Amino acid sequence: MEIIDNYEVPKLPFNQSQLRNSIISPRKSPSKWYTKLLKRDSDSTFSFSCQLKWRLDQAQEQIEEDHDRYSLVTDDCLDYSGSGGSSTETSDSEPEKQPNYSITRNQFKENYFLGVEIGCGATCTVHLVTKKKSGERFAAKIIPTKKVFTKHFKTISKEITIIKTLNHPNIIKLYECFLTLDNVYIIMDFVDGDELFEEMLKRRIFSENAARAIVKQILEPLIYLHKKNIAHRDIKPENIKFSGPSSMKLLDFGFARYLQVEGNNNNANLPSGTLGYEAPEILMNAKNQTTAVDMWAVGVIVYTMLCGYTPFTSDEMFHEEDQINNTPFWVMFNENTPRLRRSIMEAQFNFDSYHWKDVSSDAKDFISGLLTVDPSQRLKAEDAINHPWLKTPLDITSITLSLRQL
Repeated sequence: MEIIDNYEVPKLPFNQSQLRNSIISPRKSPSKWYTKLLKRDSDSTFSFSCQLKWRLDQAQEQIEEDHDRYSLVTDDCLDYSGSGGSSTETSDSEPEKQPNYSITRNQFKENYFLGVEIGCGATCTVHLVTKKKSGERFAAKIIPTKKVFTKHFKTISKEITIIKTLNHPNIIKLYECFLTLDNVYIIMDFVDGDELFEEMLKRRIFSENAARAIVKQILEPLIYLHKKNIAHRDIKPENIKFSGPSSMKLLDFGFARYLQVEGNNNNANLPSGTLGYEAPEILMNAKNQTTAVDMWAVGVIVYTMLCGYTPFTSDEMFHEEDQINNTPFWVMFNENTPRLRRSIMEAQFNFDSYHWKDVSSDAKDFISGLLTVDPSQRLKAEDAINHPWLKTPLDITSITLSLRQL
């Protein structure tokens, strides 16, 4: 027997060094010892759970060490207690739910009813689940256990260790993590609303009033994240959901990383999000990537919302007005072509189309400030939310009605 986190656990048929090497080294396949584990009893399963928790804790320790190197991080921006930060952006009226970062056997089925599938990704499926005691509904991201010990491990562990520290009304919250022999279950907010992507497909073009309201909802969580030196790195309409008639939440932190707002970072070759929203420095594989990568993506979203097509396209055909009008916006940068990459890296966009004739100069200036190739000259989140375009008085009633009609 061995002691892990005060539990007496039977030793696995391999030692900790073998386990560590199997997980960390991509050249060593975990299939042999994983197959042995599958044949063992539930006590071995529990030991496996504890070993996974140990490995996730190691990943968190590494991230905390990365944090300490950044002088811009202040004590009041950091909170690793698991209950979220004390940021002024957090809504005081929103009840606190304490995340429980525990991994124990059979706990998921004891506490939750598994419901229908509501989404899927490259490494997981997302199901609606109901808590047995309270009847509350949550979303459960379900990741096959075998994927935890493959190339996806680093992404999964970093997503968990980052998102569990966040507490903001416009950011999805993580509550619990469970592990069984077959799956890892990550319990998060259930956001019962459409993605911004779906609304953009329906509406095609937004009024400036509605667009401003949405952009503010996107910038608020980015200000919070960037103060913590966290870059989301996959800002796109699919990762923004309506949680109410006029409120939104930011989802999916699989590509999130700790980056400095300014200064030296060594972030070349990091996994990245969706090509059409990637900043030039990501495509150029620059080492000194910062939180400015998120602001570029915001610029792409705003541009698309106001005219119905994307600032950068993958084919010359989309430069024709009739093609623009009859093509879904997401098709325009759906292919990874040299033309699209060059268009992004050189910020080859314009406001020449007739779609822009009634758009205000402030809106165009706002977009230009975000779609700037030099990240040091790009609008930061705090500067963007104070831009004259977003300072224009908003008619809240008309915005709410407009959003409800989307």
